[in-house]
Amino acid sequence: MSAHHRFILCIVLATLFFGCGDGKKDSGQQTEQQQAPPEKQVVQPPVELTDYYFGIIRKGAAWTAEETEAVAELQRQHLERIGRLADSGVLVLAGPIEATTGAEDLRGLFVYRVSSMAEARALADSDPSVRAGRLLVDIFHWRGPARMIYDEKYTMVDYHLAFYFQGPFYYAEETPSFWEMVQTQTERQPGICDSCRIVLAGEFPDEKNSYKLAGLIIYEAPRADVLNGIMTTSAAVRSSVYSVRLMKWYGPSGLHAE
Repeated sequence: MSAHHRFILCIVLATLFFGCGDGKKDSGQQTEQQQAPPEKQVVQPPVELTDYYFGIIRKGAAWTAEETEAVAELQRQHLERIGRLADSGVLVLAGPIEATTGAEDLRGLFVYRVSSMAEARALADSDPSVRAGRLLVDIFHWRGPARMIYDEKYTMVDYHLAFYFQGPFYYAEETPSFWEMVQTQTERQPGICDSCRIVLAGEFPDEKNSYKLAGLIIYEAPRADVLNGIMTTSAAVRSSVYSVRLMKWYGPSGLHAE
């Protein structure tokens, strides 16, 4: 075989074994691009959020159900202080929680608009009932609606709180976001309960908080049982990625977010 023929044969073999170089590489890149999954759509909150400090009020060591003059005086001072803080704009939400099975020690909630956890802690600890040991307050960083509006802050009406907790199958990077659940419930609610309304919602951004809280939704609803059908529309709740605890709360009339 001549040198010329051997040269042609080498070119043919190289082409068969190694392809056409850059063209093959481009084809592979195109295949990978075609097979790449679409980016996950991030669900955004329905309103602008801001930072608050959320206080869950519990019975303290000195709690007693007995109605004495000393207890009545502490309650008077407690309510008076709540009024002063509300008037100053530091306390944006407050109200009693009706005790439920498994949460008998809960008494109410505070939502503070302050600049730090330390400031919120100082406000909670200076409450007369907390100083006396009658109440305790656990405080968590909470992101809620920047504008929470109500018709009359001293006229209290019934609402339902749904606290969402990290369930046994919660994984931070893979779990549907809290706002995906809010969106699902908002979309499916009309077909389940026409008289129900999501008043406002907010998330607990610290995933390592001691309660494993993920988020809170406040509902207006005729009865607690009708909300179960709404809350379980989320696959993340049905599959125990999140768990939910529902309880009655008394808050200011006409509460809503803008």
